[in-house]
Amino acid sequence: ELDPPASAVAYELTDLGRELDPLLLELGRWGLNFYEADPAEDLEPSWLPNSLRIVLHPPADAAITIQLRSEGKAFCVEVAAGRVTAERGEAVAPDLTMSGPPRAVLATLIVGQQLVPGVEISGDQAAFEALREMVVLPEHLREGAEAAIDAATARTA
Repeated sequence: ELDPPASAVAYELTDLGRELDPLLLELGRWGLNFYEADPAEDLEPSWLPNSLRIVLHPPADAAITIQLRSEGKAFCVEVAAGRVTAERGEAVAPDLTMSGPPRAVLATLIVGQQLVPGVEISGDQAAFEALREMVVLPEHLREGAEAAIDAATARTA
């Protein structure tokens, strides 16, 4: 039980439960084949870290610490040893900081920083480019993201 003012019961996975993590990520990746991104649909800030865990496929030698900030929430995302982990809060000495609406942060990783308004990126530009290379998506989602950015750019031009 959590201390007041929370007064709730919190649960934590056991080691056995944590063994399911790679399987759940692969299930999420497989599910992207059936996902149709609706540009009007909002993505919750709390979904952003796990969204990154699903779309990023890092090589074993990659090591990047990312500070995410979205709509008043902060998350630390670690890429190391071929895995992506995430937790709430501030990163210690991040290589890269990305701030903005969740959908825009994801779009920036897909189509590039220059094409997505409303996202601030600071830190190691090489780390950002390395992250972009780690993004693996079904082609229909990549094309949809690019078309949405093209449409938004055309409306503002």
